Amino acid sequence: MALQKTLILNNGVSLSDAYIKIISLEIPANVEIGGEKKRFALIKTSIQSDANGSLIEMHSSDFQIDMNGKNFIQQAYEHLKSIDKFKGSTDV
Repeated sequence: MALQKTLILNNGVSLSDAYIKIISLEIPANVEIGGEKKRFALIKTSIQSDANGSLIEMHSSDFQIDMNGKNFIQQAYEHLKSIDKFKGSTDV
């Protein structure tokens, strides 16, 4: 699973049909926030020119994961699609 979208990279260059793939998903121990225990996932994402291309840029993000929800990877990709940089991306 991966995402694809034309992106503006951090250096200002436009990359057509960038290939966006999660390369790491970490779920550390529970965190207590406001008396509630919550779990967050940290994801690291590679941005490449295509599926076989070399790493051009990395992106890191975290989100609250639903331990009883969908597959963790699926949740992570849904989170990515909610971030401005990756909004409008398509599943590939």
